[in-house]
Amino acid sequence: MLKKWTNALKPEDTKLKEFEMLKYFVTGYFNTGYSWSELEERTIAFRDDEKPEYTIQLKRSLSKLQELINNGDQKRWVEVQKYIYELSMRDLEFKRGQEFIDRVNNALDS
Repeated sequence: MLKKWTNALKPEDTKLKEFEMLKYFVTGYFNTGYSWSELEERTIAFRDDEKPEYTIQLKRSLSKLQELINNGDQKRWVEVQKYIYELSMRDLEFKRGQEFIDRVNNALDS
């Protein structure tokens, strides 16, 4: 199924390729059909349903997001936000970024 998302990348999105697994997770497991209260449950479903390497890739994407927060790089965050929103309709706001990262990482590690 991931191949579908890889092929969906437009040439201008190649700089966002490092967030491909994050987009896959949000689109398939945490789209707008789910509330924030279900984030951990959906993350555990992802971890249990998908290949272990997908979990590793998601954690890498989360690390890249963490770098954006640490650097206060809201401009780059907005690029990632638009990239994710395109298929998932989920709006990951900068102000909720740390909460999202922490909750997903904790659920992946549980």
